[in-house]
Amino acid sequence: MSTKTGTQVDKSVMELILKVQKQDEDAFDDMKDDAYDGDIRGFAAKYHTPVQEELAGAEEVADAIEDLP
Repeated sequence: MSTKTGTQVDKSVMELILKVQKQDEDAFDDMKDDAYDGDIRGFAAKYHTPVQEELAGAEEVADAIEDLP
């Protein structure tokens, strides 16, 4: 990271954020349907939509910074 410029750092950080957000969304999606415990399924179902919204927001930011030099 120390060899990258500001925009390059932003893009690298967004790549990591997107990767983690996608993993989280996949995990919540799987848990809401397949978790062995009803409480876990309920928790995952309740918070799956906010996790999807976070992912959508991160994707918007990633698209916006893609055009930066």
